[in-house]
Amino acid sequence: MKKSNLTSSKPSRALFIAAALALSACGGGGDAETDAGIEACNSISGGGTRVSFTSSAGCPSCNSADNARAADGDFNSAATLQIGPGGGAVIELRVTAQDGVIYPSGSSYGVVYSISANSQAGLTPSVVTYLDGVQQETRAISINGVGGGGGQKQAAQFTSTRQYDAVAYSINRAGSAGALTAQLFEACANR
Repeated sequence: MKKSNLTSSKPSRALFIAAALALSACGGGGDAETDAGIEACNSISGGGTRVSFTSSAGCPSCNSADNARAADGDFNSAATLQIGPGGGAVIELRVTAQDGVIYPSGSSYGVVYSISANSQAGLTPSVVTYLDGVQQETRAISINGVGGGGGQKQAAQFTSTRQYDAVAYSINRAGSAGALTAQLFEACANR
């Protein structure tokens, strides 16, 4: 597993820390969606890392592009996810570590992401972990207030309660809404 951190690019690190500080203020205590102390994200990248896109049935306007960028260790490149205008939909971009890599319970995981939407109503982004293709944990990312779905690069990180070998950025749009574009810069796992 290739380890990358945000110190390789000072503007990216500054953005990550600023987003972490701002989001932690919104998240309250305990296992908030972002901790102010997070200074690095170890990208799940290298070796046989796999990136896969899924969308809900009946969503012809759901798509993704440049998926490999979500696992390239470069915090300035990103995979792009889109949902066209219309009804409800779920999209997910999953980054799976190379065979044999399992992250332990108690380790941190998360995503460096952005999201732009015409309306936040009914929009629920989340971070999901998997082990051998079986869902382990799902944590919602609040987009109310800071960032507000306005397209800024942000970070969300959580502490796992179960083992995992994959981290996914998932977006659920309930009901009718305008177009949505999101980016996944990197999926992160820190032992």
